[in-house]
Amino acid sequence: MRYYRNIYVINMSIKKQIIIILIIVFVGIFSNPITAQNTNLRDAVDYAINNNLSIDKSSSQIQQQQALNSGAIGLFMPKVSISGGYTWFNGNPEINMEQVKPAIDDMVGKYGAVIATDLGFGSGTQEQIYTDIVNALDGLPAYNLEIDFNQFPNASVNAIQPLFTGGKIINTRNISASNLSLANINHKSSINIIIKDVITNYLTVLLLNGVVNYRIENINNINSHINHTKKLVSEGIVTKHFLLKSEVALSNAEILLDADKTQLAMARKALNNVMNINQDTITLTDSLYFKLNAVNIKELKAKAQTEQVLLQAVEEKINLANYNLNMEKSEMMPQVFAFASYSMFNNYMPLIMPPFVAGVQLQFNIFNGTTDYKKIKAAQYYNEEAIISKENIQQKIDFWVEQSYLAAEDAKNRYIKFDRTVELAKEHSHIVEKRFEEGIERSVDVVDAHLIYQDAQIGQLKILYEYYISLTNLYFAVGTPEEVIGLISN
Repeated sequence: MRYYRNIYVINMSIKKQIIIILIIVFVGIFSNPITAQNTNLRDAVDYAINNNLSIDKSSSQIQQQQALNSGAIGLFMPKVSISGGYTWFNGNPEINMEQVKPAIDDMVGKYGAVIATDLGFGSGTQEQIYTDIVNALDGLPAYNLEIDFNQFPNASVNAIQPLFTGGKIINTRNISASNLSLANINHKSSINIIIKDVITNYLTVLLLNGVVNYRIENINNINSHINHTKKLVSEGIVTKHFLLKSEVALSNAEILLDADKTQLAMARKALNNVMNINQDTITLTDSLYFKLNAVNIKELKAKAQTEQVLLQAVEEKINLANYNLNMEKSEMMPQVFAFASYSMFNNYMPLIMPPFVAGVQLQFNIFNGTTDYKKIKAAQYYNEEAIISKENIQQKIDFWVEQSYLAAEDAKNRYIKFDRTVELAKEHSHIVEKRFEEGIERSVDVVDAHLIYQDAQIGQLKILYEYYISLTNLYFAVGTPEEVIGLISN
């Protein structure tokens, strides 16, 4: 019985291990699906946009500015606050009789004169009574009156509604909206940069993939030639030094292949870094092939004026400078507020005031040492700087677009012309190999012909790479780098 129980426990343990392994495999496959599948350029760009940390950062900045912009609406609303507490004095307050006694004496004297009038005395008698009372009271010492009041609660509800602030509230709201626009522009800029980086690194991987394939093809050709040469050496048709030269060429070709493989591995790491992928298991399905793209430089320059995020940002900064200027001007305007307050516990006070009070308050700063004026001048200079900056950026973008366009056109023309070079190199390789078999050419000539053909293929591939890099820079300068994706992705 114990034996079967042990078998059962072992089987259960194995089942648990299998389940855990399946869960790990499942999570590994589906937690990062792009790492285990074929990927084209469009997929790589989409994945990078959704997973790149810099884009996540700019998204958080948008949410932050959205919250601040929503909160700015409250500037137009009344501010209501509740205050309350309990106050203690270390002693009872006193009335300073030295200050109030003359008024009290005068009041008592007049009161005595009124009584004399009521009793029917004449005016002379009234004055005499007033004088006698005041003189008598004046001779008394001025003792302070103590009020039994040294602790009291207080609570109130207060409301303030701005009526006129010289445009401060409106400009504060505009500044908040402008900052939100800048956050959106910055987010778009981050996306454009990521798209450009992905395309550039993706093209580099495709280039080096092609170079490695050409290197391998050349090594296979050299190996085939070496095997053929060995046969000829064994038959005594050619001497051994022909074989040695071919083997030296093979060694050099393998060194170049190893170097390009290292460069390819580094390019893959760079692409994975932009895409925020830790594992190097994706397979790129695209390849470099020529696709003619009709480009109108005038249309692209005009498009850049509306799509380029740098111009959008500087335009928004001009708006922000205007809002800041208006904000500084509002500091020199009068401020008008309506206020209301309701107080509790008034019956605890020696002097009972009505609980509710309301009114209108005006505040106007007459002089503060010309600080406001200087701030206005600084805001005006900042506005001028933003306008000049826009003109400067427009000129640079025009130059950037034109320079990238010329580079793309140059690469396109060189690529088309290089077709003839590759064809000639291929034909030359076939002819030399055939002539070698006929005993006319040397072995080294065959190897050189293969190298010439390989160099022509790699040279044209690099020109094609330059062409697409120039197009990427061109559309990035315009502000729409995503347009390149359709030219490259199969």
